[in-house]
Amino acid sequence: MSTADYSFGNWVKRRRKALDLTQQELAQRVGCSLATIVKIESDERRPSRQIAELLVQHLEIPAEQSEKFLKVARKEKSVDTLGDIVDTTQPSPKPGTQIPQSPGSLIGREFELAEITRLMEDSKCRLLTLTGAGGIGKTRLALETASQQQAVFELGGIFINLAPLGGRDQIVTAIADALGFVLYSASDRSVQLINRLSDKEVLIVLDNFEHLLSQADCVSLPRDLLAGAPLVKLMVTSREPLQLQSEWVFEVRGLPIPGINESDTFESSSAVKLFVQRAQQTRSGFALRPEDRSAVREICQLVDGMPLAIELAATWTRTLTCAEIGREIQSNVNFLTTSSRDTTERHRSLRATFDHSWKLLSSQEQAVLQRLSIFKGGFTREAAEYVAGANLSLLSALVSKSLLHRTEQGQYDLHELVRQYSLEYLKKNEAEYVET
Repeated sequence: MSTADYSFGNWVKRRRKALDLTQQELAQRVGCSLATIVKIESDERRPSRQIAELLVQHLEIPAEQSEKFLKVARKEKSVDTLGDIVDTTQPSPKPGTQIPQSPGSLIGREFELAEITRLMEDSKCRLLTLTGAGGIGKTRLALETASQQQAVFELGGIFINLAPLGGRDQIVTAIADALGFVLYSASDRSVQLINRLSDKEVLIVLDNFEHLLSQADCVSLPRDLLAGAPLVKLMVTSREPLQLQSEWVFEVRGLPIPGINESDTFESSSAVKLFVQRAQQTRSGFALRPEDRSAVREICQLVDGMPLAIELAATWTRTLTCAEIGREIQSNVNFLTTSSRDTTERHRSLRATFDHSWKLLSSQEQAVLQRLSIFKGGFTREAAEYVAGANLSLLSALVSKSLLHRTEQGQYDLHELVRQYSLEYLKKNEAEYVET
């Protein structure tokens, strides 16, 4: 701390923070107004003898040092002498271990990481939502960014998996537990949490938000946190945006796929590198042969660079050639599965991932997606309305849910595997399929 910053008020402030107390909490313990604590910490006033004695107690000043503190508080000794008091004013340990380690190294994504980091460092961006289809790699990017960013924050970063949670109170409890805060049931727990975070600098990652978007009190929690805790930043992953005014959105797409004429950079392509790495984990000694190159390129194209699908495809190299894997993907979306025991249920197969997204759609959105599945390739807005009855509102909703993509040419297209999945539903209704 510089000499200019070293003052009685600043010392009190650092001591309070080291004890994990808010200004309001210290004021309540001392029995004075919040304004009094604010003025003491900003050096606008010195405490009375009575308040100073209470500060000794609640700032946990050692008994043998209490008289020295009281004399400094009453300007009878220089503030420099506070340096002799046992130092508990170091910041609380960062809960950095709350950011889980991702299995394996992140392959590619240099552009995405750079852009997300740029947004996180923008003071205007306090709520960043990573959107994209299931299996596209939102969680992996959030973990990597949070690991890199947590050193920037006084209390580091915490990671909350929302998948098993079902309501606002559960989210609040999970955040408090990760930060080591004790909340009481006598009052609104979210108010308690926000009060505890009011002067804390921390990154909170909320993963898998999509299933909570239908609950207004869950969606309003990020807004309330930002309003009441100005030093907090939030990173959310969701298959669609939260639709909050303070929200910044970054869409995560598939890994770049090498073109036919990019033979020199084929094996350095992140999509190909991911396939090879997972294949080598599955089958010791796996090596990409010249005759496999076109098949691996086709596999990456069929799954549109989706990391989960590439990884699932690579596990089949134990029993199938790369060409056979490509043919299976073309004919059967159920082919892409894994038996890995430590993979989450909805990531054990591509069908499980799509099932989760499907359940979050309205019946009208499901019907439109089924009818749009007849288009193999892009289609115009007019064609979508004529064939599927998809007005602009429905198209916008499906784009927001990461199931449709609008191209730079102004057309729309479906991820090929989403198209196959939706077409299966359409074919179950034979009459509608024939009509379409």
